[in-house]
Amino acid sequence: MRRLLTLGCATLLAACASVGSTSTTAPPSWAEARRTLAADLDPAGVEGALTVLDGIAADCRGFAPYHALRGELTLRLARQTRDAARPGAELLFQDAAAELNRSVELNGAPIAPRMALVEALCEGGQLDDGATAARALLDHLEARDDVDAQVLTAAKALRARAAARAFAATPSDDPKAAVLLSDARTSLRELEQQGLLDAALLALWSATEQRAGSTAEALDVYVRAAKRQPEDQAILNGLVEAAAALKQLPAALDALRTRSDATGLWYQGRLRYLTAEIERENKRTAEALSALDIAAQCFTASMQANPAYRDGCERWLAMCLGKRGNIAFLAADLPHAETWLLESTRLRPDCIGDDLGGGETTKLGLLRVGDRIMRDFEHAEAFYRAASALVDSDQDLLNNAAVFARDRGTQLEKSGKTEEAVAMFERSYAGYQRAVLLDPSSVRTRNDCALIAIHHLDRDWDLSRQMLDSAIVDGEKTLLDDPPADSKQRQALDEAVGDCYENLALWHLKHSKDAAAARAAALVSLDHYPRERRGGAKRHLQAADALLPAERPR
Repeated sequence: MRRLLTLGCATLLAACASVGSTSTTAPPSWAEARRTLAADLDPAGVEGALTVLDGIAADCRGFAPYHALRGELTLRLARQTRDAARPGAELLFQDAAAELNRSVELNGAPIAPRMALVEALCEGGQLDDGATAARALLDHLEARDDVDAQVLTAAKALRARAAARAFAATPSDDPKAAVLLSDARTSLRELEQQGLLDAALLALWSATEQRAGSTAEALDVYVRAAKRQPEDQAILNGLVEAAAALKQLPAALDALRTRSDATGLWYQGRLRYLTAEIERENKRTAEALSALDIAAQCFTASMQANPAYRDGCERWLAMCLGKRGNIAFLAADLPHAETWLLESTRLRPDCIGDDLGGGETTKLGLLRVGDRIMRDFEHAEAFYRAASALVDSDQDLLNNAAVFARDRGTQLEKSGKTEEAVAMFERSYAGYQRAVLLDPSSVRTRNDCALIAIHHLDRDWDLSRQMLDSAIVDGEKTLLDDPPADSKQRQALDEAVGDCYENLALWHLKHSKDAAAARAAALVSLDHYPRERRGGAKRHLQAADALLPAERPR
């Protein structure tokens, strides 16, 4: 069994050894169990230690240190069980509380079992009992003159947590609610006066005040904390989050308005950004854009005040631009939307997927603009080319740039502008080659890349055949062995495989001059979505038939 020290119980064991029982002296088996638990035996952990205690249960019932140790170990096992999502945690918490309560009943002097009892009750869901035990613990400590200040502080924090949790679970019209709220507030205010509130207790206090209907106080606990610890970013984050949840952004801004240091400016920027979202929700577009302007000014000033903040500030500056772009798009202001979204991408290409709020991202904004201008091939090609040049690792932007270069090339070709068309096809081919490198497993991308080489550039025959063959093998295997569960994705893959066969037919017609192979590929293509509506496959089939001897089999 593992040394008790590795269980974290050595201190408790020593405490249990030194605390006598008011009813009995230590049984002989207790000393032997202590020696066993302290020995360096096989690492059986907490459960092994409890097994040792099971063996002396008959002798040690009614001995306070025994029940204290058993309760503490059972509490640890309950936590392990809960954290591992195994069944039985609730019963273990109840067992722990029962053992610890028995220890306190037998000898109420030791502090550790009392504190563990509060934790066992609260973590086991016995919130009212936990709050009562916490109140009794603090009364017990305040009546003594030998309690360490740190222990008293820990007990106050324990009572604050216990009372606040019980208050949250108690109906507001229950008389107990007022007592619980008073207990929580008393301990939290005492800890505040001592400067001992951490971020978790602040969050608990704010939530408690919010439930009590004290909205101003729910925010003010953070305002006061931020004044005491102006550089504590956990507190400042809490201030921003509370202000947003409570819809008290102006009050939070007032608390930081006089600050001109880098940290204060950064959080002012955060609050201004959130203000813009509120203005936008209220359909005040001009006010939202103005708030984003001020936010950007705050972030710029912040990184000027402290260069170490540059990375974070630039990220938020890019977010401000991305948000502006999305707002402009929804306001049908496409010129500004395009400009701001590309500026955001240029500033921080690594952040185009960052959540801007409301499910929006800079990348989503780019794709929205692209969809809106997609019928203008020249504009769409230039837009996606600019975007993909800034983020040449983004598959979607790169693919769209290649698609619109191809479509623009076809448009120019039909207009008789051959040289310009070839330049566009070369640009499209380069884009698709890059896309294949980024995602060599994509059936669709390999097909589209081969299409440019075969249909428009008349070159790289071996490479294009290799891409089509490999894409067909991969696509058919997936459709047979592991088809996409989503029907639209399955249809898209089936269509991509059909396109590969269609382009393979064209490859044979243009390069190998094998009409039979072209005919066979075209026929297989017609078996794939959208089947009889495959105009290209039908044309290739007719071309192959025209080349085959008249006596060809039908």
